[in-house]
Amino acid sequence: MACIRKIIYGFVQIPSTVLDKGSRAWNGGRAWIDGASEEVVEAYSRQSEEDLYNFFKCRREEMVEGGVLFLLMGGRPDSHEPRNQLGDDESREKHPFTTSMDRTWQDLLDEGLVDEETRDAFNIPAYMRSMEEVERAIVKCGGFEVQVMEYKRMSENSSEKKQELTMDPVSYGRAKANLVRATLGPIVEAHIGPHLSEQLFLPFERRVSSDAYLLSKTCFYGVIIVCAIRK
Repeated sequence: MACIRKIIYGFVQIPSTVLDKGSRAWNGGRAWIDGASEEVVEAYSRQSEEDLYNFFKCRREEMVEGGVLFLLMGGRPDSHEPRNQLGDDESREKHPFTTSMDRTWQDLLDEGLVDEETRDAFNIPAYMRSMEEVERAIVKCGGFEVQVMEYKRMSENSSEKKQELTMDPVSYGRAKANLVRATLGPIVEAHIGPHLSEQLFLPFERRVSSDAYLLSKTCFYGVIIVCAIRK
């Protein structure tokens, strides 16, 4: 019996309409989709559906009957509309893809390091799916029997760690920036080059470290767990 383990953050291809300034789905001035217009979110939702179907199709073709597929992916509760990617206001404010990221890009623009077109062309290729969306892709693909599918909501840090980081905001900012580097570093470098990417991540780190209001808040992350058997 084969076992395939996959951890996918919820990455999707950037829909072409999101990058088209003449499109109603244009996402100018925003790095991500949480809280974006319905047209932007719908474009991401359609792209996510296509990408996830293709993902399961590839796994179906490479796995033998009886093989086990185990997945962890970023997700949201079924009760939340796609526009509400993160759930609560505190998570929305503190998540590294939202407020701090948008403000740091604006800093680069204000300092003349990038132009508005470059800023607007950057979009984070992530979409937090619901279990309903994941199940729909599996059913459409066929070839898998789902054994387990669960949604878990996890705190960014334990209460003790949160208190520790509040007392050491510099370390918190560095940890948050390193997380974003690990997730988005290659994408940012491909967009603006290695030198300017440093000009993004270092101010991002300082901005996160200096925001006493956000340091006291809690960010929650949603995760969908899937275990399926190849039929």
